[in-house]
Amino acid sequence: MCHKLSDSASNFDVPVGTVGTLKKRLFSFIWRNKKDTIKRTGLYQDLDKGGIGMVDVDLMFKARP
Repeated sequence: MCHKLSDSASNFDVPVGTVGTLKKRLFSFIWRNKKDTIKRTGLYQDLDKGGIGMVDVDLMFKARP
């Protein structure tokens, strides 16, 4: 499912403010509106490396097929 989303997202030109807002809302959801407890880059790591496999929104919209 996530792969399909990133494929679709790479086809759009998204305003910079939209990406920032999306990232803010995603992290707000994960941390339940509290301060981050680990580095955000750690969340992008695979499960076997201690992350949660979260999609990097910046890269998702910048990737072009």
